[in-house]
Amino acid sequence: MTIALVTALVDAEIEDRVIAALVADGFDLYKRCHTSKQLMECMEGISQDLRLLFITDEEFGLTSREVTALLSEQRALLQISAHESISFEALRLRAHEAVRQPECFKRY
Repeated sequence: MTIALVTALVDAEIEDRVIAALVADGFDLYKRCHTSKQLMECMEGISQDLRLLFITDEEFGLTSREVTALLSEQRALLQISAHESISFEALRLRAHEAVRQPECFKRY
């Protein structure tokens, strides 16, 4: 089963690394969002049947209301640190863990 990937990261270099690691692991890049508004609009325009993983960092500035709106049975959210270097393997493991339990918010 394919899982679509939506990124909402402040640092473009980190975003490129995240995308490279997860696309190589079978995720499909759906959209890169640069603002909270873009992210919420993206979420509203996506079919409820599509499995999604949203990846963001704490600097992106999502509110708790926005985080709650992103989560569902088909939608997972993984928040990573913008200041910590994450290995490809660790990122892949965290992404798969988040997808297995989408209703739970994962922060690393």
